Amino acid sequence: MSNKEQKRKERKMPSQQLKDADYYIRILRQHLPEIKEKYSVSYPGVFGSYVRGEQTGESDFDILVEFDEAPGLLKYIELKYYLRDLLEVKVDLVTRTGLKPRIGKHILDEVASVELPLDDVQCVPVSMVSQAD
Repeated sequence: MSNKEQKRKERKMPSQQLKDADYYIRILRQHLPEIKEKYSVSYPGVFGSYVRGEQTGESDFDILVEFDEAPGLLKYIELKYYLRDLLEVKVDLVTRTGLKPRIGKHILDEVASVELPLDDVQCVPVSMVSQAD
């Protein structure tokens, strides 16, 4: 089987053969105190194909964060690489202010909070979480 055929096969793998959002959320929860303290993260949430159960072998894990204090570029990149290494998957790290207007509302509507119990993780819009502060 050629590399091209192998990649095509991986893309078509059913999601149950891949790690799911719950798997990654559990890891994030275990490290949440450290993430909040070291990187001043006030809100972590996940969205995208993993939350929808549509991930493929090429999917990245989408994480939305809000910060107590805006990090510099180097600290932001450090957090992204920390999360990538921790989860052992490609991570797309975004902030609410970094969302593009055309898709931002859609993303905010599907964000699942990392802080809620897994049984309660559905789609908690980040706008609702922020309004509670």
